[in-house]
Amino acid sequence: MCIRKFCTKYNINNSETNPSCRPLYNNNLQKWQKPPENWWKLNFDAAFDKDTKICGIGLILRDCARCFVEDLVKVTRARDAEKGEGLYLLEAVELIKCRGWRNVIIEGDCESVTESATSNFAISSWQDHNLFSDISRLIESISRIRCVYFPRTGNEVADGLAKYAKKYVCNQVWSLAPQTVSTQL
Repeated sequence: MCIRKFCTKYNINNSETNPSCRPLYNNNLQKWQKPPENWWKLNFDAAFDKDTKICGIGLILRDCARCFVEDLVKVTRARDAEKGEGLYLLEAVELIKCRGWRNVIIEGDCESVTESATSNFAISSWQDHNLFSDISRLIESISRIRCVYFPRTGNEVADGLAKYAKKYVCNQVWSLAPQTVSTQL
């Protein structure tokens, strides 16, 4: 199934119109916000299957005009959901460093992961200390990058991409927005 059909089937593009596919959110909850002028925002999310240990990731990078820059879906195995989120935060930071991007805000919806990577990896499982230490060092080595927690209501595109990756066990990168992603921007 292509990503367009998947997003349509699970109503990822328009969560308010189909309550059976996505929970109805209170209008007071936070939605995605564009980054400041001359900054980019990279949203990431992981979708974890506890039975198979398969973890899908979705990353989407947008600029201060809300324009799509790039997105990525990828699959791996992980011990648990937190480990999966951590692995994909590492993937996001490595992607930023590899591409030489600056002025990037990374947003994830797993507060323990963003906090572990930026200020206190002692709150994470002891098995993940090295992972979060590596992420923290990478973040510090890149100028003008921030990693912050943002609720899932502001991370729906990355969430949908992660679910797509997990369901179809695929690894893809788009430099042009898939039609379903561009309608959500």
